[in-house]
Amino acid sequence: MFNKRLVKKAVAGVGSMLALTIAQHGMAQESFRVSGPVAYYYNYTTGQYDYGNGATFEAEVSYDSSAALTNSYIYEDYYWYNYAYANWDNSVNLTTYTVFDSAGNAILSDEIISEDQGNTSWSNTQRTIWGFSDYYYYDPYRQEGWFNQAWNASTGGGKYGGAYWYDYSDFSVANELAELTTTYPSPLDKPDWDYGYFYGHNYSYEANHYFSGSITEVTDGNRDTDGDGVYDDADACIASDLRATVVVGDDDSKVPNTLLGNGCTILDMITLIRADESKHGKRVSGVADFLNSIRNDGVITGKQRGTIQSAVARAK
Repeated sequence: MFNKRLVKKAVAGVGSMLALTIAQHGMAQESFRVSGPVAYYYNYTTGQYDYGNGATFEAEVSYDSSAALTNSYIYEDYYWYNYAYANWDNSVNLTTYTVFDSAGNAILSDEIISEDQGNTSWSNTQRTIWGFSDYYYYDPYRQEGWFNQAWNASTGGGKYGGAYWYDYSDFSVANELAELTTTYPSPLDKPDWDYGYFYGHNYSYEANHYFSGSITEVTDGNRDTDGDGVYDDADACIASDLRATVVVGDDDSKVPNTLLGNGCTILDMITLIRADESKHGKRVSGVADFLNSIRNDGVITGKQRGTIQSAVARAK
């Protein structure tokens, strides 16, 4: 028999944020969290400010480590320094942060979704390496940053958030470039670097603020392996079938493959139910019970239920 408790959990609370279409997703996500003391913040809207008097921040950055390297280059003996650079455009898609006052009250918060404003937007992860071999004003240093930014052309406002780390040490620029272009850099090894900063900036009319803080802790964040918007620790299907419509066998029902409350799509649930029964008749019956449940919860219509059920009945 198919798992009725799994079905019940799948449709619970669909009326809120859970009836999402798969077309809205698709990027496999990883994330990291950073926190530490605030060095400075200013809220231009309210006039609140702080120069590190006990204020703290927490932030989370979501990124796609499978993103392709966009470009890299190296300049050796360029005037008075050596320089290397690597960039992964659009590998960061979401940054959230909150600033707390010395009493622990949230006083600033924002999220930056690179694609949410429908205008020019960009995001990237970069690693910049400098080698000032003959320039006495600076020591050689390495920098890595995970950041994204979104603009709103209609209002002239925008948002920015990013975490940066710096390391002062002796190194070969050529060797560093070869290493960083081999694999996407990990933010979790940055505590070994000399220091890190996080910056958040919103310059819209409604919420104009800026802050910077020192990163004293970095941890692995929530993961969303399949990019469906449900973190793995709450996702019953961490490798969901994210096709846009419900396809059973060779039949495309054209019904949207909706994401349900347990992190499974309609297709995931149908696959689970069919795999749990050895006889075709029981598979059809089990899927029928599931489809009735999500129809009653308003996820699909009666007509859509019939279309999917017919495809299941024809499938072997």
